[in-house]
Amino acid sequence: MKHVFLTGATGFIGHHLAKLLLDSGIHVTALVRNESRLKNLPMDLLEGDVTRIESLAIPPDVDTVFHLAGLTRARKRKDYFDVNEIGTANIVAAVERDAPDAHLVYMSSLAAIGPSPSLAEPVTEESSPHPVSSYGESKLAGEKHVLASELSSTIVRPPAVFGEGERDIFTFIQMANRGFSLFPGYSERWFSLVYGPDLCRATVGLADAFRGERTAFFAGYSEFFSWSLFRVAVAEALGKKVRTIRIPQFVIYPIAVIQETLSFFTRKPALLNLEKCREIVAPFWTCDVSSMNESGIFPATPFPQALEQTIQWYRKNNWL
Repeated sequence: MKHVFLTGATGFIGHHLAKLLLDSGIHVTALVRNESRLKNLPMDLLEGDVTRIESLAIPPDVDTVFHLAGLTRARKRKDYFDVNEIGTANIVAAVERDAPDAHLVYMSSLAAIGPSPSLAEPVTEESSPHPVSSYGESKLAGEKHVLASELSSTIVRPPAVFGEGERDIFTFIQMANRGFSLFPGYSERWFSLVYGPDLCRATVGLADAFRGERTAFFAGYSEFFSWSLFRVAVAEALGKKVRTIRIPQFVIYPIAVIQETLSFFTRKPALLNLEKCREIVAPFWTCDVSSMNESGIFPATPFPQALEQTIQWYRKNNWL
């Protein structure tokens, strides 16, 4: 791997991946909508947008394309598909046109496959997709464009991601730092988890190991986490006592309706909407990562260490 083309470099995972590639001495060309956000990193910047194929120009000597640009929150269903499906189709077309010998790595999501039926039955690479949100459906649609091409490709499907600079799980950590955590409903929920820097190292390793092939992998810790166990781990890492406040499920949906109504007036995506509720109330978001483990590539940082490093970063950067 000598010259890569990267989309989504301003995002949480993309920024970690960009730094990893640069630290490895790899030439990086990043697609950005605003060049000023990445001028502190020594890489080539190409101003453009995945939704506009005419703005995409991949250097012909690129050997690997990492497509991480995506939309995780949106006001309208169409917005998800404009970026996550059409944007991916545009990247595929641009690679086929400009660098057809390059290996394409698409960062998808567990949401593209959907929740698992039980704790004993995590989803696998062979599971039938059954996404429960527009986000998941749009990421699955992006996967289909990758698979419909003749490019060699690797699809990576991470579950929930945490780490330095991440903002969604950070909300939970921030509440815990204030002494409380909100829990939807009264029954336990289980999920898979991956540490952001580990995900980036695994993604690069997969691109190298399976170049020329067409593969898909889930990435993450082998063990599953319950929200109760995760809360205890966060409380211990923070050195705080954390009280759990349970919110009945019948209350969550009205809150989502209010948030969606406010979103209509503010023109900003709601933090909680009805689709997000469907994801929240699913009891099992777990995936089988044995294929990744069997590849010998996944470099898992022990969870307590990864969580400690994450919290230290939040404190150092005044997020907590």
